[in-house]
Amino acid sequence: MNNLDGALLKDYRPVSELVTPAHRAAKPSCPVIDMHTHFGAKYRNEFFEKRYSAKTACAQLRQKGVCRAADLSIFSGSPYDRKKKKTKRIDHFLYRFAPIDFSSLGKKDFEQDIRRQFGQFDREQIFGIKIWKNLTLQMQVGGAHVFLADPRLSVIWEEAAARGWPVTVHAADPPAFFKEPDGSNERMEELLAMPKWCYAQDPALSFQGLMEQQERLLQENKKTVFIIAHMGSWPSNLRQVGRWMEQYPNMYVDTAACLSELGRQPYTSASFFEKHQDRILFGTDYFAGEGQCYEIWYRFLETKDEYFPHNPQNPSWGGRWNIYGIQLGKEVLEKVYYKNAAKILKLGRKGEWDGAGD
Repeated sequence: MNNLDGALLKDYRPVSELVTPAHRAAKPSCPVIDMHTHFGAKYRNEFFEKRYSAKTACAQLRQKGVCRAADLSIFSGSPYDRKKKKTKRIDHFLYRFAPIDFSSLGKKDFEQDIRRQFGQFDREQIFGIKIWKNLTLQMQVGGAHVFLADPRLSVIWEEAAARGWPVTVHAADPPAFFKEPDGSNERMEELLAMPKWCYAQDPALSFQGLMEQQERLLQENKKTVFIIAHMGSWPSNLRQVGRWMEQYPNMYVDTAACLSELGRQPYTSASFFEKHQDRILFGTDYFAGEGQCYEIWYRFLETKDEYFPHNPQNPSWGGRWNIYGIQLGKEVLEKVYYKNAAKILKLGRKGEWDGAGD
């Protein structure tokens, strides 16, 4: 008999004995616009340019059926400028979203500075604005956290609305990241590996509070189109996300980094996609130079396969469970894969942007 006294959960990678139909989804059934990718610095990695070849990354994504991608730059200033230089050769492939420089927040010239930044964006080929979670989860001004409904930020939403640019917002991390990483926390392994993702010790931050701020943002800025990233910040509660989408027509969601959450609730997910098919955008959270998960996404969206891994390389990342396919219909798939993105980005006729002419 084997001695399991030294066995560790991190090494547990069981191979399922379940025998059911399995399909390989190497390519999507129609063109794809990935509305959530990153070709810039990840977590301020100053060496990000050396991690990938822009030309190779573009070719790899096209092999996976991605005809275009929205590049959501995380940081402003030097990293953003370096990223633009790095990706210049594939500008035809990317829809660039601009990051906001918040360094003057709390100063009297903040509003003027924001308007100056938008004036600069007007001279560039910008398709939208990206607000990263450093604003809501990390940034403090005068010793206090900054929240989405802060009236000082209104100038950003006004300027974006005036130009018809969507604003992609990362408002919060999963609810489990606001709880202690103990044995009852379903994302414990991730939090132990990445302690900075745990906000349980910050009394000023709560998941519910962030959701209230997110709703106020939608409610108070109805002329601004918001893409609330990661399935409206709450993929484990699609009922609530659905309520928001019914109440706020300016709210869109992207699917980025939500494969594990959506795939473990196939009936609920399928109903959600069917009901809100006009306001869901396909996104993966792909970082250039890192692994790709497109085949698993296509398998989830296009097949009825059962109980397959959402992250074969690291089964604990995103939750230690398997997922199920939801096999969406052609019309819904086309909207999620590219039609909704084409609408919100105000793109030209199909054929001008789907890669056919490249």
